[in-house]
Amino acid sequence: MPRYTETSSILGSRIMEYRKSQNLTQIDLAERYGVSGPAIFKFEKGFVTPSLKLWLKIASNIGIPDKEAVLIWVKEKLPTRMKGLINETPSLDIDGLIDTLEQLNKQPGNQSKKPQLPAIQTPHIMKGALKRQHF
Repeated sequence: MPRYTETSSILGSRIMEYRKSQNLTQIDLAERYGVSGPAIFKFEKGFVTPSLKLWLKIASNIGIPDKEAVLIWVKEKLPTRMKGLINETPSLDIDGLIDTLEQLNKQPGNQSKKPQLPAIQTPHIMKGALKRQHF
């Protein structure tokens, strides 16, 4: 059986670093947030992205500002070819990000039957998180 030791997920890496710095098992961390131990494993390895609501709770405890947390979460949802649009500490606001992604989708060769934008079901939560910050 293969061992999973590395993650390519920024979000997953942050969760794992936080958990280890607190000397918690995946089950311990899961109990704090009302999810299962296997869910934490999947978040850490980048197999699954937590909901934005859950990620904002975790990020707050880690000490990541809401704006940065939202953009990390959005970056995890992006197709690989678009991930370079967002740096870890971006100056791009969420509306600017959405406009940029929409422009990329309109370029020749980027159109397909499937939507190119990430499936973000709660944009009002993201905008609310950004409005709480004073920049």
